[in-house]
Amino acid sequence: MDVLEDDTGTYLVGLGQRLKLARQAKQLSQTDIADVLKVSRAAVSQWEAGQVEARLSKLRQAAAYLQISPSWLLTGEGPPFGGGMRAAENTPGAARAAGSARK
Repeated sequence: MDVLEDDTGTYLVGLGQRLKLARQAKQLSQTDIADVLKVSRAAVSQWEAGQVEARLSKLRQAAAYLQISPSWLLTGEGPPFGGGMRAAENTPGAARAAGSARK
């Protein structure tokens, strides 16, 4: 499990928090994720809060959409973003900007 530190000390990061971290790194809302996965925004919120467990198929879809390692999402092991790219370089907005720059 990943470990992060804040002002009050160290805390563990579970699957829901990893999902939230990846979503925020991509500058996406819960609604954005919900629309792609065809679930409610409330469902995504409950997954992130650890109140409800998502189906494995939905987590795999989320990992693919967020361009993160399914292994990292599920277990916290390994790097979250593949290919040596940082989170900001993997955002949908960055991809659109790169495409516009090539034209």
